[in-house]
Amino acid sequence: MESALFWGLATFGACWLVHWGVWRIRAPKGYLVWLPTIFWLLPLGCTALFWASRDRLPPTETDWFVWILAALLHVMVSSCYICGYAGITEYSPSAEVLMAVREHMPRGVPANELRVRSFTEYCLTGRRIEDLRASGVVAVHDGRLRLTRRGGFVLADGPRMSPAMWTLLLALAAAPVITWLGTAGINWTARAVGRLPSPQVACFAAGFANLGGLVVLFLVLQPTGSNPRELLAGIFFMSAYGFCVTFLNWFVFTVTDTSMHAHLLVEIGHEPEITFEELTRRYNKKSIIAARIPRLLQLGQLRLDHGRLYLTGSWVLASAVALRFLRRLLGLRPRPPQEDTAPASVDRATGSHGLPLSRR
Repeated sequence: MESALFWGLATFGACWLVHWGVWRIRAPKGYLVWLPTIFWLLPLGCTALFWASRDRLPPTETDWFVWILAALLHVMVSSCYICGYAGITEYSPSAEVLMAVREHMPRGVPANELRVRSFTEYCLTGRRIEDLRASGVVAVHDGRLRLTRRGGFVLADGPRMSPAMWTLLLALAAAPVITWLGTAGINWTARAVGRLPSPQVACFAAGFANLGGLVVLFLVLQPTGSNPRELLAGIFFMSAYGFCVTFLNWFVFTVTDTSMHAHLLVEIGHEPEITFEELTRRYNKKSIIAARIPRLLQLGQLRLDHGRLYLTGSWVLASAVALRFLRRLLGLRPRPPQEDTAPASVDRATGSHGLPLSRR
């Protein structure tokens, strides 16, 4: 387990350093293509070259066990990073709303007077359309947006492994499904008793329950007198894996609400073609604020008292601070531009509605 933990995290760390180096040179537009290539295809290719370039004894089943565990951990951690990267390269509307309210603390601000200066048409829609086009999931024809085929797809002999090892592998493989079923069960139960379920609460309750179950299962399967270092490495491995499963489960359940890229993609996918004006009419700063404030109230991050908004929580803002640090590390702008127009360089490269003039 110690070797699996080391190689899983080392593989992710090496891939992240490649990602950091590429981004420091020039941040690519189509990160939905670049990140899977760096974090998944690159280690797969390096592993294949490594085994093809030297003679080795055939791996034992115990070797396979370690490699599978390391691969599972790397895939989970890297998947979480790729899913959450939109929060690094872009900016969380919820965090921006909270920062706008924080400027008026401790007096608070009337909800109908809340103004978020970073909610510009380009920041909310234009940049994300550029990302989707660069990734090949959206195309523009005669000023109208439509899904591409890729976008439609997005919207698929030696020591032998002991029974305990097989049990652990099966539990790890089943963990995402168990967490998903647990989340669905919590949501259906809440509806059955007449309560409105919170996606965040249901996802994290099911996820952390599953995480605890994985840790307990690992400890139960360990023989008496196990090495303390191996036990600690196993507990950390299970916790990291379980947390990644929890994050991915939350991402799947809330992607159309929390991911602005996904929301735009769904809006475009609902129509054969849609103009940029119609898209921004459906998805603008007023609709975003109207959707985010109730969610932040439900999460306990805001309090509405006599029509005024007050900060009451800090974990969303703390997450925004961490993402801001990652943006600086990758050489990206830490905060969205506060002006009401797109940068001049963007105006030159796009048409009157922020879309490239050339066809794809």
